[in-house]
Amino acid sequence: MTTGEVLVADGHPLYREALVRLIDTASDLQVVGQASDGQEALKLCQRLQPDLIAIDIALQNPDGLATIRALKRELPHAKVMVLTSLAEPNYLAEAIRAGADAYVLKDLTSEQLINAVQRALRSDTPLLISA
Repeated sequence: MTTGEVLVADGHPLYREALVRLIDTASDLQVVGQASDGQEALKLCQRLQPDLIAIDIALQNPDGLATIRALKRELPHAKVMVLTSLAEPNYLAEAIRAGADAYVLKDLTSEQLINAVQRALRSDTPLLISA
């Protein structure tokens, strides 16, 4: 079984740490890094080359959309999954235009989130929304 390498980028330490622990519970997923802002995410992604970046669209320095654009330019093979509490259609559209492969709301259960990461890695669906 191949392990999907994930980088988590979220400005909220408690949520980021919980997400890292949750993803690491899946036998086919491994968190290889975590970032608190866009600049750190870009540096870590260049070095670690993760398969998937789970990123909060509200990330700062630079903002989430700018970070997604840069990630897709520099790591076109990597999947980018937006994790957000923003259910606004405009944010969804902007994220997809920026290059996001999936858009997932943070109100998922643990099982749904793991499933969303696994599906995004497999390119099962270009867009995942809260259940």
